[in-house]
Amino acid sequence: MARRKWDHEVHKYNQVTFDNRQGGVTVIWRCVLTNCQHYLVGPMVIGKLCLCNRCGKEEFEMRSANLQQKKPHCLACTKAYKGRKKKADISVVAANLEALLKVD
Repeated sequence: MARRKWDHEVHKYNQVTFDNRQGGVTVIWRCVLTNCQHYLVGPMVIGKLCLCNRCGKEEFEMRSANLQQKKPHCLACTKAYKGRKKKADISVVAANLEALLKVD
């Protein structure tokens, strides 16, 4: 078995940007866990497992949508999923259909 330089199996990435000599910006993903010196450049992080920066427990696969986030997080911690209202159940609509269609 290969010896690891760090004490964890999954990294927790944060995005860091640097100005390069050509006047552009270099994007680097670094692991913020203790004693970890793991870095990836740009889109090399896509497909890697990552710990959520919000809950810290959930593991998720980095996707291209996560490249815009400074501190990527899992879908369970995404506000759009938490705050989204549930759609009306079809049985409730069917039960109230007569009342809805009744014209006075």
